[in-house]
Amino acid sequence: MPDHGHYDDEALVNIETRHEESDVNIRSLMIFVVVFVLFAVVTHLLLYGMFRFFVRMENGRVAAPMSDIQRPPDMNMPAEPRLQPFQTGKGLPNETTPVTDMVAMRAAEEKALNNYGWVDSKNGVVRVPIEQAKKLLLQRGHNLRRNLRLSLRRNLLRNLLPRRRRVSQNESTRSDGCLHLGC
Repeated sequence: MPDHGHYDDEALVNIETRHEESDVNIRSLMIFVVVFVLFAVVTHLLLYGMFRFFVRMENGRVAAPMSDIQRPPDMNMPAEPRLQPFQTGKGLPNETTPVTDMVAMRAAEEKALNNYGWVDSKNGVVRVPIEQAKKLLLQRGHNLRRNLRLSLRRNLLRNLLPRRRRVSQNESTRSDGCLHLGC
């Protein structure tokens, strides 16, 4: 092991190394912080005062009507019944609630899906139960795609091609093929 001798504190002093005394001026820094905080407080108080002034000014102003049409006095109130209450335990305050309305709507939909009925009795359009409609669709399905394709083509051609007009008795065709009204 190397032999380390005993060093004296006086021997470790370097004369060229010194302490920097002018790093930070604490007094100036504290003055800056105090002025900054005071400025922020004054600015916020002024902004709050301005806000209160504008609120009072806006509340005191009467808005001109946007149109000349008179507003009905009950325009802001919805028609009676104003609220549809929910079911609250023992008794219903009203016979119709959102819960009972949903139950009734679903029952009507189930009835329409699972029973025969008339859609348009004048034109002979009927409603069949959904299961029966699925079976019919499977039985007639191969023609359905072909018929759908043909009807789409027919409608597309009908809409894209110009329509030819029939010549009525009051119209005659000129020699150049143009139509004009006869006298």
